[in-house]
Amino acid sequence: MTKTYISDEDWTKWKAKRRKTFLGIIIVATVVGIDSTVTMNTLYLYMFKVIQTPHPKLFFGTSKAVYALSSVVCGLLFGRWIDRTRRFKAYTICMLVIQIVGCLLYLVHFSPWFPLVGRLVAGIGDSFMAVAVGEVVRIYDEEESNRKIVWMASIYATAFLAGPSATLLLKNVNFWIASIHIMQLNAPALFMAAVLAVTLIIAVFLIHDCSAEIDLKEYFKQQACKLDTDAFDSEPKLSGADTRLPIHSEIEKQDIHENAVKNNENDNDDDDDDEKAVDNSIYMVMRKLASNVDTRLLYISTFVFNYILYGINIVMLPIFVNDVLLWPLNGLSYTMIGIGGLQILVSICVSQFFTSNKSIYILSIVSIVACIGVILLLVCMKFLRRNMERDVGLIAVFVLCCDLGWLVEEVLMRCMLAKMVPSKCQSFAESLRNGFSRTATVFGTLTAPLVIPFLEWWSSALVGLSFVILLFFLGRKNSLIDIKEIDFDDVEYKLIAAED
Repeated sequence: MTKTYISDEDWTKWKAKRRKTFLGIIIVATVVGIDSTVTMNTLYLYMFKVIQTPHPKLFFGTSKAVYALSSVVCGLLFGRWIDRTRRFKAYTICMLVIQIVGCLLYLVHFSPWFPLVGRLVAGIGDSFMAVAVGEVVRIYDEEESNRKIVWMASIYATAFLAGPSATLLLKNVNFWIASIHIMQLNAPALFMAAVLAVTLIIAVFLIHDCSAEIDLKEYFKQQACKLDTDAFDSEPKLSGADTRLPIHSEIEKQDIHENAVKNNENDNDDDDDDEKAVDNSIYMVMRKLASNVDTRLLYISTFVFNYILYGINIVMLPIFVNDVLLWPLNGLSYTMIGIGGLQILVSICVSQFFTSNKSIYILSIVSIVACIGVILLLVCMKFLRRNMERDVGLIAVFVLCCDLGWLVEEVLMRCMLAKMVPSKCQSFAESLRNGFSRTATVFGTLTAPLVIPFLEWWSSALVGLSFVILLFFLGRKNSLIDIKEIDFDDVEYKLIAAED
């Protein structure tokens, strides 16, 4: 079979598309990050005061749970669909339209089921980051994709923390749309619907299906070649057996053809004359991921550390600032602003100096230690006598540890996992990891407020578990630095119709 190669002119155009696509991803990730938490401070009051349901706590907790559930399920389905079709632009447009519908449903205050279904629908957009990471990994080289993931995670995390502050800007809103009353408690949803509509227009013009044209990760794997340092700024400069870039769809056709020829040569049975292709069903992919020690370690670590950080940082910290430190509301606001602001500075440093496998591994160890520090600092703040200067110092160290700890789940696990799985399973593998993260979020939301009276026992268990994971990371040092891609070519085969 003859491959179709991309010309130098088309390669230059493709790089321009890639730049626009990444800019679009950053914009969409920012808006989705804000939308994921914009109702965090107002949802309970909205259920209790406006809708006046007799079970506000039940609907509040259920709304949080269905949002995470929707994110997990839709992330896996859309991630697998993107891996197969590479129609990233269609996914983004569809996701933004669904997000707008979810926000509009949230506005309707005649029944608690409207905002609950609205959050269920809006949860589909929460999977965007996981799916987008898979696309970015396919269209950039190894170090550059690490850098892009850092920026994506930092922008999303900053937007995630900034979301609740949007309600302060809308505190004086009070008007009617037909029979729907728009006030501070549901105005953020209308605001987000308008922002998402603008984002949808931007995405139509910026985002392209780049990996459908060229899949750099898969190409480098097949050709055993490497980009020169200036390859993204000028003409493609490749070293290896073939210095031309084939169009991605032709690579896949060639792979299927070569696999089929190999299988037919080894099979003399008349009933097995059809060509064979790799069956990358969801079950087969999950089985391969579950059978690998390092992927199991990453998935378990994602759950544990996101539970620690979300349970403490988002759920427990507001209670601690008010009930233990006895600070006013401004104290919590300044703490959250500090976490978001420092996150940007940490991300700049990481994107500049921590892009190699070895540096990412070292930073992972530091981040795990920081997660342990977050737990220990919380215990100190509870049992030490109140002293304003000391409390401010402990909170400052707490903020630093939180930002370093977030890296291990939001950035470092993503970078490691991206190198472990082949391009054809990239978005699905990351969406599965995101599923562990969101499950930990729900678990943290439900349990963190209940363990404050038993903080010393809860903390001891989490510190012990974190040390065990740290020992595993130290023991798997070589495999986590010199990462080998999981071989998905030895899974079961299925018959497909032969084509000449």
